Amino acid sequence: WMGYHIALWTWTGSTLGNRVIGMRLSGPSGGPVDYKVATTRCLAAFLSALPLGLGFLWAAWDSRKQSWHDKLTGTRMEWTRR
Repeated sequence: WMGYHIALWTWTGSTLGNRVIGMRLSGPSGGPVDYKVATTRCLAAFLSALPLGLGFLWAAWDSRKQSWHDKLTGTRMEWTRR
């Protein structure tokens, strides 16, 4: 699971599911993420899951639409089509 996410975030910026819905991951500078950022984000996602998934749901209320693991790594999921 971790290898899948880290590899696809690093190579293409999105997982297969993200591609289907038209989203991609952008790094702290707005460009693609590197291996280190993708690995840190993947590990930080476990922190988002611990309190009954609240860290994932946080993006619904956040002004920048970031989950907790996005905040920790400076990443952001963006729509590729509108």
